[in-house]
Parts: sequence; C-alpha cells; structure tokens
Amino acid sequence: MGLAVASLCLLLFLLSCGNRDDRDDIRNQRGEPDEIQTLGSDPFWRELWFYNRDGIGYEFRRTASCGSNREVYLFQSFNFVPLPDSTSASRPQGLKLPLAPESPTLPLSPN
Repeated sequence: MGLAVASLCLLLFLLSCGNRDDRDDIRNQRGEPDEIQTLGSDPFWRELWFYNRDGIGYEFRRTASCGSNREVYLFQSFNFVPLPDSTSASRPQGLKLPLAPESPTLPLSPN
C-alpha cells in the first residue's frame, strides 16, 4: 500500500510539472522576433523579444524548478520606439526600455 501511495504521489508531481513555454504561443501568433536579448541568470533570467516593425516587445521569465522541468511564461508585453534602422547588425546593441505609461502632470506647488 505504501509503495502505491508513493508511486501515485510521484506521478502527480511529474504531471503537475509541465513544460509550458509561452514563447511558442507568441512565435505562432507573430512569427520569429527581430531581436532577442537574454539577461541575467537563474533565478533572475529574463528574455526579451522585440518586433521592431510594430514596436511591440515581450518579456519572458522562468518558473522555479519543478524537478528538472521549468516553465517559461509571458511576464509582460510592452511598447517601445524602434530605432530608425531596425537591423541589429548596423546599430549598437543596447537594451530598449519599455515606454512609460501616460501619467497625469503633477503640480509643482500646492497653488
């Protein structure tokens, strides 16, 4: 009985550790990105995908390990201003920062 319970627990653990990769969904929707930047290392790994023509980017992160499997999930999507020449070979490499959301102008004094 104890071996059956242990086997069942192991099976449930393995089934709950998926191999989800949200990059596949974005790739199927939009095609290959124009540029990919991989930043950091575990546990702070991030991957940024840039679609220059549309000014849309995606940030992916990984979950903590679940056994030997990790899932890559879409953390955020963002807009950015593409550089005039969007070919990565002819421009310096650098991180494109997401555009800040529009915010109301705050008064400088209480008047």
